[in-house]
Amino acid sequence: MLASVAMEVHYDCCGKNVCGGCIHSAIHSGNNKKCPFCNSEIIASTDDESFEEMRKRVEANDVDAMVVLANHYNKGIRVLQDQKKAKEL
Repeated sequence: MLASVAMEVHYDCCGKNVCGGCIHSAIHSGNNKKCPFCNSEIIASTDDESFEEMRKRVEANDVDAMVVLANHYNKGIRVLQDQKKAKEL
């Protein structure tokens, strides 16, 4: 369970960004083990699995996933920093 809720969280299961208020509501309703958007089970995955899910969402032309991946390339998170790739996304 989350101790504090971020303003927005990206869920790899559906590729959606969910606002902190929705997450807060889901936690307090006892639905903290499922995605508040698509209701799929949240299973602990490695960073590699999570990153691969995000890449699949990008290949499916999911705009939210593209923005998240572009941010990863821009800041060098989990990948080598590549400004050109970030701008392409």
